[in-house]
Amino acid sequence: MLDERLRVERERSDALAARLAKVESEHEELKRVATEVEGRLERAMEYIRSLLAADQS
Repeated sequence: MLDERLRVERERSDALAARLAKVESEHEELKRVATEVEGRLERAMEYIRSLLAADQS
């Protein structure tokens, strides 16, 4: 009975470890995308600012 319980808990632990690895991978991908989007927004805002500045001249 103890061996069976240990086996079940190891399987559960392995499944949780796999899920954690997947979530960590997804998190890294989302961080990469967020950084890319942030850069694009910054460039767009700078472009808009330059258009506004040129329009005021």
